[in-house]
Amino acid sequence: MGDPRSLNAYLRYFLPWNLYRMARLFQGLDINLPDNGIVVDLGAGPLTVAQALWIARPDLREKKLTFINVDRTPKPMREGSRLFTEMAGEKSPWRMVNVKGGSTSKLREKAHLLVTANMVNEASAGTRIPLPVWAEKFCLSMVHKLAPEGRILIIEPGIRRSGRVLSVIRQEFVQAGFPILGPCTHEEECPMNGEKGKAWCHFNFDSDHAPAWLQKLSAECRLEKDNVSLSFLYVGLRKEETERPREGEMLIRAVSESFRLDEGGFGQYGCAAEGQILLSAQGGAKTLYPGGLIGMPIPEEEKRDEKSGALIVPLPIRESDKRKKK
Repeated sequence: MGDPRSLNAYLRYFLPWNLYRMARLFQGLDINLPDNGIVVDLGAGPLTVAQALWIARPDLREKKLTFINVDRTPKPMREGSRLFTEMAGEKSPWRMVNVKGGSTSKLREKAHLLVTANMVNEASAGTRIPLPVWAEKFCLSMVHKLAPEGRILIIEPGIRRSGRVLSVIRQEFVQAGFPILGPCTHEEECPMNGEKGKAWCHFNFDSDHAPAWLQKLSAECRLEKDNVSLSFLYVGLRKEETERPREGEMLIRAVSESFRLDEGGFGQYGCAAEGQILLSAQGGAKTLYPGGLIGMPIPEEEKRDEKSGALIVPLPIRESDKRKKK
């Protein structure tokens, strides 16, 4: 993004869409930052992370936070700083510190939240090192940048390659003993790892709520979007942070959008410690939003989807669904 034309195009089109998808993610994540907290953004570009966090989390706006934005190209960070000031105002307690460097740069500050967005896929593709070896070095580098209570958030495009890379990184963190806070509900083998034709873990969000001017611009550029997608991995340092299912229950993360089933009703793929799940919504039951979490009793009879091999779990008809049906 050192080229002025490319940077201008990015700021006017790609930045707003990235803000839209990141803000959707930040609204649903458990992000708790202390006063005087440190957020490190590796591959910061035009400070998309800081801007999206400001938009999505008004509960954090009054906290004194320092953002250490790291990128090899300073100009996008300078433009991003100006945009953030226009958005948040001169008196915002959030302080932007822009550092020229890369993901391996040594930083004095330890992060309470360490974020990389749209960086890991490119970095891993640009090396001849086998992916598991690269992932081990990457994870070690990230952990060394964390405060004792810190967390790591990796956000990538919702493409197969990203899903595969994040699955390998996830396995490295699991083997090193770090809890996976999201989207995974477990530390078992990833059933949606993008390997050998398998599905990959990613989330789609409709674009209906994007600003009208952005949708109009996209149409005029012939780059219309019906939805946006992303893959992500959220990692902590303390085991007690992870949510555990109750006895006889499985925790299921809804991954895909809903789709019609041949036998009627709607289905939705999800993930649990038991493997890939097909949530089945029949008789007025409703599927979940992508990313939704639900606890369900472990089925007494194991039924599998013929197409995917996923364990079929019927969704209950909620009281709210009954009222809507009336």
